[in-house]
Amino acid sequence: MCNARFAIVVVRRQHPSAGLIVTDLFRKIDLWLMDEGLEVSLPVGTVFATRYFAPDRFVVTAGVGMPVDLDLLTSAIELVPVLLRKPRAETIDDRRFAEAIYRAAIAEGIMENMTYQDPTGSDDSA
Repeated sequence: MCNARFAIVVVRRQHPSAGLIVTDLFRKIDLWLMDEGLEVSLPVGTVFATRYFAPDRFVVTAGVGMPVDLDLLTSAIELVPVLLRKPRAETIDDRRFAEAIYRAAIAEGIMENMTYQDPTGSDDSA
């Protein structure tokens, strides 16, 4: 997992077997994302930030994921203006970009409305 990558991805469709097909918007590559929770909760067209790791022909999330939009991306870039001078492929790999995205999301309260649920719907609180 040391090779996990930060990405801004958009949901394209469900994979025929399981998971989602997403596009990494900065690297312009399609990925098969295996994540039950995201598969059942993210509609097509959702844009979100996450880290992913590729153990095989598919990828799995490797950290906190959160929805993003153009305003959030703009706010993040404004926090680290040096990123404006970098090519897109270098920006996404710069740790300051991920930090700025998380910082902007916290400032805007993005995560306050996020809930994490068991995708099977079982209640383990008993």
